[in-house]
Amino acid sequence: ITKTLVEGHKGTIEVQSKLGKGSIFTVRLPIKEKEED
Repeated sequence: ITKTLVEGHKGTIEVQSKLGKGSIFTVRLPIKEKEED
């Protein structure tokens, strides 16, 4: 589910894992700037 949502918003998911320590998941989504009138 998360992968589909992130890719649908042109974002990325990064995973860092250390044996016996756990994993860190980083989700990055682009910021859309406010359109001027």
